[in-house]
Amino acid sequence: MTNIKTNERELASKVSQWFNEQIKRGKYPFKSASCEPGIKVDKSTYFGDLIIWENRETNKAFSYIELKPPFGKIENIERFRKKAVQLKVKIAYTWDFQSLNVYEIKDNKIKLEDSEPHSVLTNIEDWKRGDKQAEIKAFISRICDELLSFSEKGKFRKFKPEKHYFIRFLRNVVDDLIPLFELFIRIFHKQKEFKGIINKFVSEQCIAYPNDEDFYRLIASQRVYGLITKIIFYLTIKRH
Repeated sequence: MTNIKTNERELASKVSQWFNEQIKRGKYPFKSASCEPGIKVDKSTYFGDLIIWENRETNKAFSYIELKPPFGKIENIERFRKKAVQLKVKIAYTWDFQSLNVYEIKDNKIKLEDSEPHSVLTNIEDWKRGDKQAEIKAFISRICDELLSFSEKGKFRKFKPEKHYFIRFLRNVVDDLIPLFELFIRIFHKQKEFKGIINKFVSEQCIAYPNDEDFYRLIASQRVYGLITKIIFYLTIKRH
């Protein structure tokens, strides 16, 4: 069998296609979506993962979304801000298929307004599955509806500050723990007495082996998220 791997660009192309399908079905103030147009910022040209257009012919953008693979690198917020400002959008998103972050762009500044955790993908390869495509399309529909609401009311949905704080706290903890777990697993995987245990876990969890860097990070990500889930579960039981 030919070994063909997907990547962020291919996924962005499909997400753009699904946005356009959703836009055609509804009555939205935006008319189309496209991926990776060049955005001139100072002397550099950046590429926006997904631009939602009010009018593509006149380059009038309505919103902008930066996509990241699940458990990938954290978005460069300053570069994200520059692209959003240049596009002259009021609302922009970052989406890693684990959580959707909503930003308000005003007076050349960027402000995180909300963060909605919703795990759609844990492995970028899974987007090819029919059930995962259905989940992504459903989430795209929610994004479009939120953009419609924003255009009508001029404000974001209300959120509870404590929920917002808790989500960001968890995200920061996860981001801090994954590199530590990755280093730990990388070291112990080289030791004969532990290599078999780790390989057995990888096999049972059906973790892919794209390359050494992604391999150890995927294992670390799964272990960290598993640990966080257990902690929340037991704290919930203790509380109630």
